[in-house]
Amino acid sequence: MYSEYVKAFILYAKNKDLPQTKNLLKSTFQKDSTRFDIMQEVGKICYYMRDYKSASNYYKPFLEIRETYNLDVFRSEDAKIGFVLAEIGQKEEAEKLFANFKKYAENDQSIYKHINLAMYYSLKKKQKLAIEHQRLFSQQDNYHFWILVFMEIDPLIYNIKNFPEFEKVFSEIETKFWKKHKQMKTSLETKGLI
Repeated sequence: MYSEYVKAFILYAKNKDLPQTKNLLKSTFQKDSTRFDIMQEVGKICYYMRDYKSASNYYKPFLEIRETYNLDVFRSEDAKIGFVLAEIGQKEEAEKLFANFKKYAENDQSIYKHINLAMYYSLKKKQKLAIEHQRLFSQQDNYHFWILVFMEIDPLIYNIKNFPEFEKVFSEIETKFWKKHKQMKTSLETKGLI
């Protein structure tokens, strides 16, 4: 099942068709509705589509499962989930999720710490802080492709997306990714691995 939902995202990277991605993920989820990881992914695609009502239909049961079983998973998604809840009028629960996300991001030891903080500060309309954290993230290496694929359509970035500084730093992130990709491809070709 994991390969099925990875395939849905690979196809999205190729064709940028969110409705198709949603349908593929829903089909996978229908095969095993206990897969709350896939439930969360369907919710995320609805979020990217700005279909917040549908997203909440996946995120609410996901939150119930996470709370019921005291699971400390997918904390990196709390800002998206909070955004959805805020959009459907559940502001108090949304603020709790935003606070949890900020705490998660501040304590994140991965290379994604600053991009998470950029999203948080964009959400809170603190554009200078958001762009500064985006700039700090741009200094990282070896980030995954999905950063490029989804950052430009992420509602969390909405408050900074049209700033020239955002575009400049995003362009640097893209350039760095593709340069690294080309180096890796050359290295693998030299070794006869591809």
